[in-house]
Amino acid sequence: GTAFANLISFDLSLLELTRLPAIAHDLPLLKNIENVAMENIISIYSRSEKQIFVAIDKLSSYDEKAAQIINKHKVLQLSKDKLLFIKNWKSNR
Repeated sequence: GTAFANLISFDLSLLELTRLPAIAHDLPLLKNIENVAMENIISIYSRSEKQIFVAIDKLSSYDEKAAQIINKHKVLQLSKDKLLFIKNWKSNR
């Protein structure tokens, strides 16, 4: 998980030091990071003035402060019954 956390640190540095308007971190990157490290990253995300898009699937794993930050800033929450697309791509139908 350290390599993934270091990659996020690098991305955040580029975001803050360049004219990039946004970054996106997807679930495969984030789920390999220890919860404590991820909670710190979430805190850093929340202080950015630029857009950061993340996919998180284990909100209950994080401490209350991280969960509050995520809930405060979330724009979209998907679930098994609340799909982004009409078709459920996991089903064979």
